[in-house]
Amino acid sequence: MLILAVLPGCSDYNIDAKAGATPGAEEPEPEPEPEGPQPDLVITPSPLEWGSVLHDCPKQQVITLSNEGEAALEVASLGFDGGDSGVFSAPEGPWSLEPGDSTTVTLTFTPSERRDHSAELVAESNDPDGPLAVPMTGAGVDAGVIEESWTSEPVDKLDVLWVVDNSCSMAESVDLVRSNFSIYINQFLDLGIDYHLAAVTTDMDNPAQQGRFQGPVITSAMSDSEASSLFLSAVDAGADGSADEKGFAASRAALTEPLLSSTNADFLREDAHLAVIVITDENDASSDSTTSYVDWLRSLKSDPSLVKFHGFMGLAFAIDIFGCSVDSASTKYIDAAAMTGGFAGDICTDDWRAAMSSMSLASGGVPTTFTLSSRPDGISAINVEVDGVRVRYDPVNGWTFDEPTNTVSLHGVSLPLPGQTVLIEYGSSTCY
Repeated sequence: MLILAVLPGCSDYNIDAKAGATPGAEEPEPEPEPEGPQPDLVITPSPLEWGSVLHDCPKQQVITLSNEGEAALEVASLGFDGGDSGVFSAPEGPWSLEPGDSTTVTLTFTPSERRDHSAELVAESNDPDGPLAVPMTGAGVDAGVIEESWTSEPVDKLDVLWVVDNSCSMAESVDLVRSNFSIYINQFLDLGIDYHLAAVTTDMDNPAQQGRFQGPVITSAMSDSEASSLFLSAVDAGADGSADEKGFAASRAALTEPLLSSTNADFLREDAHLAVIVITDENDASSDSTTSYVDWLRSLKSDPSLVKFHGFMGLAFAIDIFGCSVDSASTKYIDAAAMTGGFAGDICTDDWRAAMSSMSLASGGVPTTFTLSSRPDGISAINVEVDGVRVRYDPVNGWTFDEPTNTVSLHGVSLPLPGQTVLIEYGSSTCY
């Protein structure tokens, strides 16, 4: 017979001890908290939703990097982690931010397959909390019906910088802007906007211009007649400006030092929306690419959605010996408007009254032109509704589609009122 005996005694084995722990060993000391002021990286939005995107079509989205700490932040790089990381891309760093500063970065999602995609955006920085990861999801889809909607309210405070092409070919168009400005300003008064207006030229050769305001800052505290008079004088810069029209460079100079706190002081307000409006029949000749310019423009605000780029511009090459001609399509300006959700009006329009009304509403926060994320399969594939009421195709009192800019515009009695929702549905099988 086998007898098992249990002998009294003690054991050094602790069943509650972690596997691999050395008996009697002391717990490791926690990492010491960093001393002194530290940077704190915050990325918005987080998480990042891309929605449904046509297979193999790139879609861009803007994120904001902010330093909410008390020391300088250095973001060395932005990368991606996860099984689908290869379908996302970001520009190369680094980015340097002082406490309280922020900047915007444009990311791209190009779904490689017809399925859901997910990954993490990973930011390497000197934030003591280590790399910051932002979850991302998006879906690659095949051809189908895409639904997009916009709801807007007029802005409370708005700073508007007009960038006027004063080369020899623009005299007649600038006169038309001046003669219809009352429509623009009256619309602002109806919306009740607290505004600042200023004007520069596209001439970066003349030392008297080069981003310098042509006249004083015009404000809503002035009388209607004084505001109109000062604006008409500001945009009357003649027609002998440089033939190298540099609207991007001129607006950048106007809104940065040293002009911002000297010649152009008291214009840009931290808590106001910002609209840049260019008037030109040419393309931009600045060294800036459209992407780098828009990234800089958005960086002026902690919330990049506060910034819009609009314009009356040359939408396509056109020669008219008896009227308006466009020597070079304003492709860089058109793209800047599309990237910021701005209004791209035709410099050769026959109806300046309607154009100025649309520009006023758009820059005031009530858009009338909507950039689609994909290309519709023809006009017949588009359905437009304003607050649930279907709008017909009509260039006078309905909607129209502009193929070069891939935009739908509303006109006349179909213009949305503040607070109304514009819904656009369309069939699509092609990238924009």
